[in-house]
Order: sequence, then C-alpha cells, then structure tokens
Amino acid sequence: ERVGNYMSDISIYNNTIVGDNTGSNTCFDISIGSRSGNDPIPGGTMERIDIYNNIMCYNRNRGPIYVTNNGVLNDLTIGNNLSYNLLNYNVMPLFWLYSSGTISGYLFEYNIPVSNTTQQDPLLLSTFHLNTGSPAINAGRGGVNIGKY
Repeated sequence: ERVGNYMSDISIYNNTIVGDNTGSNTCFDISIGSRSGNDPIPGGTMERIDIYNNIMCYNRNRGPIYVTNNGVLNDLTIGNNLSYNLLNYNVMPLFWLYSSGTISGYLFEYNIPVSNTTQQDPLLLSTFHLNTGSPAINAGRGGVNIGKY
C-alpha cells in the first residue's frame, strides 16, 4: 500500500499459515502496510480489513501479524486467531515502531494467546489438519458463522 493507493474490504479468513521453524530468517504470517528499512514510505488508505479464524505457526523473530501503517488505516479487526511459536513472538499484532500513520476503528478480540505465557500448540498434523484435542477445534468466532469463506 503506497501513497495515493486505496485498498478496502480485505478479508483473511480460515487459513492455516505455517512458517519454517528450522531456519533463522525473519518472517511474518500476515503483513499489512508498507515500509523500507527503518524509513517509512508514505502510505495510502486502507479500510475494512478483517482477519479472523486463522492458525499461524512458526513465524520467526516477529509477531504473526505485522502492521506498518504510514497512511490511513480505518477499521482493522483481528479476531479468533491462534498463533503459536517457539520464540515467544505470539501476541498479535506487532505495530512497527516507525509507523507514522493514523488508525481508527481498531478491534482486537478473542485471539489466543493473550500473552506469551498462555500460548497453546494447535496440534497440527503434517497434512495441516488438526489433531484430536487441538485448542483450535470449534474455537473460531465462538461457533458463530462469520458469513465469509
């Protein structure tokens, strides 16, 4: 998202995003915004971004959702996501220190974990299916159909 650009009505629902936990490279599961190095790039406008019911595992050295807002960000909703890592970067989202934009209408609800000490392994099988006993089973949006798949 760059200066002069407009993005809206972005829905990221019901995904399993798994990084490579064997390497040391930094990766993010979902990145919103724009930046280059430590110098902000002027941003455009982003509106109505919904991120729900995702399982994000093994992103490295940063939070699973990374926001670099150097423009206008309206109505960002992050809910019912489960993140799990081995390096204590679980709590979502990470807002970049050098962001210079404005945010309005931000909602963060029902995500697991609420702190790095409450993380729960989603018990993924090698085929990205959930194993019996996974905390992610029937946990999305409190059993409410969000209407978008």
